[in-house]
Amino acid sequence: MNHKLITIAYVKATLRKMGVSNNDSPSWAKIIKNKNNLIKENHKKNFKNKKILIATSTGGNKFATHFESLVSLALFIKGYDIEFLLCDGALKACLQAEFGQISKNELIKNDMKKLCKSCFSEGFNAMKGLGFKINYYSDFIIKEDKKFILEKIDLLKFNEVREYEVDKIKIGLHSHANLLRFLAAGDAKESKSNNIILKKFLYSSYITKFVIERILNSKKFYKLFFHHAIYVPQGIIADITKKHGIDFFCWSQTNKNRSIEFAKNNNNITKHIFDKDFKWLDKKLSKNEEKEIYAEFNKKKNSKNSDWINYVDDNEKNNELKDFLKKNEIENKSNNVCLFTNLIWDAEVLYPNDIFSSMSNWVYETIKYFQKRTELNLIIRVHPAELKAAFRSVDTVKNFLDKNFNNLGSNIFIINADSPINSYKLADYCSLNLVYSSRVSYELSAMGHNVLLAGSAFVRNKKVTIDPVDKDEYFELLNKFPNNFPLMSDIRKENALKYAYYYLNEHSIEIQSFKENGNKWPPFDISKNLIQDLIHNKDAGISKIINKIESN
Repeated sequence: MNHKLITIAYVKATLRKMGVSNNDSPSWAKIIKNKNNLIKENHKKNFKNKKILIATSTGGNKFATHFESLVSLALFIKGYDIEFLLCDGALKACLQAEFGQISKNELIKNDMKKLCKSCFSEGFNAMKGLGFKINYYSDFIIKEDKKFILEKIDLLKFNEVREYEVDKIKIGLHSHANLLRFLAAGDAKESKSNNIILKKFLYSSYITKFVIERILNSKKFYKLFFHHAIYVPQGIIADITKKHGIDFFCWSQTNKNRSIEFAKNNNNITKHIFDKDFKWLDKKLSKNEEKEIYAEFNKKKNSKNSDWINYVDDNEKNNELKDFLKKNEIENKSNNVCLFTNLIWDAEVLYPNDIFSSMSNWVYETIKYFQKRTELNLIIRVHPAELKAAFRSVDTVKNFLDKNFNNLGSNIFIINADSPINSYKLADYCSLNLVYSSRVSYELSAMGHNVLLAGSAFVRNKKVTIDPVDKDEYFELLNKFPNNFPLMSDIRKENALKYAYYYLNEHSIEIQSFKENGNKWPPFDISKNLIQDLIHNKDAGISKIINKIESN
């Protein structure tokens, strides 16, 4: 295998040929200027002779490159040797391919060549100033690999890819999930174009498998650190690292300002779904802590939420909701049930569909049920993220309903994604709330609302929501509504507040070295006092992350 050394000079020359200029990545050379000796002294003093791989891979994810370069410096100061892993255009398609950024035709004809230029540039410019070794995907790939992969995947039919595994690594599942993400759709019908794109994701999954296996076999890494642990390539990296018996730590940004969530040997979603650690239940919340939770959710209810990721409409008029209820003659709360959707396409690889086959199937069967319960009102609140997420959903709940129902019935009402109606205020006018896998499940519970779960929201089995184990129990519970349905007990209310506190204040880790700057993405700058803060453990969030990494 030809492990070529790609120097900074070579990369700069390559970027010039591509026509790519420098970007707004952290200027680490300036940040660490005049502090190099101090950094090296602390590294030497704390030296552990252990190497950590920061497997960023997709450098175009600005949040990831900014945060992971920050963590890499913190780990170096604590005595660890650091290496990066960066894709240099070796993949034909990856999670950076989003429908709003690249068309189907462009992806089919030219792979991700245009995106790769900017993506590689972003990553390289974020990492170069730190002086740590950067490993490139192409270092671990030979010409014969590409031929081998193309021959393998060419034989596969479209409907065979999802279940395709190599050495027990589910590269087909991650590839299929990434196709749905790219299409922003809940399902991908077999077609010539979809087959080509799916094969590009599968090719990239195969490439990633070779790269990760070879870098882990060629070097001894203590642990790995990277984001999300799903899709291509991050999901493949996670699965192979786990197979090698090496601990990895995965993170993702939360809705909360300056905060991330963190998981060991898992992605952050399934960590919550299967989490059996109930230590948060033992905490006795003080009156001030309860007030803190109520204040957080009142911000959402009053459209004053200023989180990084915010789906609450700040332009909501005071009478929007009341007008809707009055117009449809559904002001009687006792007969109202609200169904909160989530994105049809989102992360199919994460959520086990134990009750319904999919979110769409749940919506369909629930509507069919309420069409027979005409004494009740079903209000379907479509998730605003269909329009307000990083890229718009192509496959929407409205399209699904139009396709499957000629007439919903007089007792079923739709609040579309573009409606300014506040979802949290809507819950005040409903006696029961139905949720599949949305975070609104724990939020509404903390506000004192009764929630029936139909999917694998991460609050399931936390003694907070009502959690049927199968479809029969789900509908049996609905049959008891409203007169014999389980009430929102004081115990569940208390548990919901405790879980909300845990999620917002303990699970969500605030990074003090992030200084808010909402005018750009990511919406933060690096603190000017960063080096001193890292040396003296003044950033509690970074210290918590390092403690987690060091702990077994």
